[in-house]
Amino acid sequence: MRGRGGGWGGGVSVEIPKPNSTKTRPLTIASPRDKIVPKAIQLILQAIWEKRFLDSSHGFRPHRSVHTALRSIYSKGQTYKWVIQGDISKCFDRIPHRLVMKYLEEVIADVAFLNLIHNFLRAGHIDPTTGRLIRSNVGIPQGGVLSPILCNIVLHKFDEFMASYITKFEKGKKRRHNPEYQRLQYLRKTAKTQRDKLTLLQLKRNVPPLLGGDPQDPNYKRMMYVRYADDFVILVIGSKDDATMTKLRAKDALARLCGAELSEEKTLITHMGEGFNFLGSFIRKLGKNTEFLGSTGIGDKSRVFTRRLQMNAPMLKLIANLEKAGMLKRNSLKQ
Repeated sequence: MRGRGGGWGGGVSVEIPKPNSTKTRPLTIASPRDKIVPKAIQLILQAIWEKRFLDSSHGFRPHRSVHTALRSIYSKGQTYKWVIQGDISKCFDRIPHRLVMKYLEEVIADVAFLNLIHNFLRAGHIDPTTGRLIRSNVGIPQGGVLSPILCNIVLHKFDEFMASYITKFEKGKKRRHNPEYQRLQYLRKTAKTQRDKLTLLQLKRNVPPLLGGDPQDPNYKRMMYVRYADDFVILVIGSKDDATMTKLRAKDALARLCGAELSEEKTLITHMGEGFNFLGSFIRKLGKNTEFLGSTGIGDKSRVFTRRLQMNAPMLKLIANLEKAGMLKRNSLKQ
């Protein structure tokens, strides 16, 4: 292999269409021979970094997947109020090689091994139209064996930033008591008739949340962050201003640490009740209360249950894609 300035038999680049867009993205197709050494490098990098990666990262990792990312939101995300849907513009195409090598050199001292990786980044690709070799100092070749883990190594810096940011953001052990809940509780205790007590009990059950915590408590804040490759969401218990500030901080951190750009147009702040799309699922909170009183099935005993988030597959979109591919036909009723 050559030194850092050398090449590594560039692959052929093919432009493939992006989903729901007229734009395309380059996909480099390497020869089978050119995949052997990168695969060996990938296994070494995986052994080094897997123990360093955080639980918030789910993309292109052993025993992790789209399902583990969605499961973490499903099991823990029901109490959050706002969601920031992160969209990184052309993440693979814009990561500078200097950052990739910088983060590798923080952990690896073997110059020859680093040269191999740098050669992979600088190999370039053959333009199918002109037949010319194209090289750049930015971008991780999509379609390469090393691409996913190198992207994860760079975005790991953003994961660490978010972990630190969440630690500073969160405060309060529990929400303060809801004044309306306390008022109804007092009225129920002093009510003289059983009918009045039952009426006040029903009113009390409609105060969010059921256990009486004030959802507007400014001294209680929580945050959750989940990333899959270059897609991420940030869930926030707090004000919309908190979510807006978090979005700005995330944008700055991505540019500074990863050389990536957060799309202003596609990075949305949405109320959890309205729902959001993430990794092919539509996710939303059901009802005003995340908690409800239900029967345990044991005599007259009851307990407080917590509603999970609703997660639905985009059925209309899937049906439209099947119809477009000629795998499905509608009847005369367009059904």
